[in-house]
Amino acid sequence: MKKVLPYMLLFVFSGSAFAQQNMDYTSFALASDKTNKKGMMALTTFAAANIIGSSIGLGITQSKAESHYFHSMNVAWNVFDLGLGIGGMLTKRISLNESSENGLKKHLGKQKTFLFNWGVDLAYIAGGLYMTERSYRSDNPAMWKGLGEGVIYNGACLFLFDGIMYGLNNRLTNKFLSGKPKLTILPNPGMPGLYVKMTF
Repeated sequence: MKKVLPYMLLFVFSGSAFAQQNMDYTSFALASDKTNKKGMMALTTFAAANIIGSSIGLGITQSKAESHYFHSMNVAWNVFDLGLGIGGMLTKRISLNESSENGLKKHLGKQKTFLFNWGVDLAYIAGGLYMTERSYRSDNPAMWKGLGEGVIYNGACLFLFDGIMYGLNNRLTNKFLSGKPKLTILPNPGMPGLYVKMTF
């Protein structure tokens, strides 16, 4: 189970999303949607596999065993990830009819989210390490270590996932902007946030 994610993410790289050196807006929008949809499909599939595997693990391990606590954390964590993955697949995509500035803004928003999550994943791993360390000072070491290992495992998997997704989206951004007019990101005067201005 712990070695499945890298293989599931391989298909995110497949296809011709980055085949073009100079991309028009239509190709960019389609590639952005395809890349992020495949990423959410990978997350959903991985979460479902973990839920099934750890549900079986819960049934065959003793209730107070370290492995039992690991499987309980893994099930709970991946139920949440499953919801995120399904929600991501249902998220409204970039429209081919909207301006390239708005489409790029949406794409950069997703790219920024993956980068932010990448940092959060490190906090998960740190939290898991703290829990495992606390197991040596606890009256219930199996619980703390099992739960901590579950947090470390899922934090590491998400760190890999978010890092790859950020890299793919960043690469796509650079492909689209290559040879394009100067891009400026400015404060949005009408509402909180940023907007994209392309200077010709």
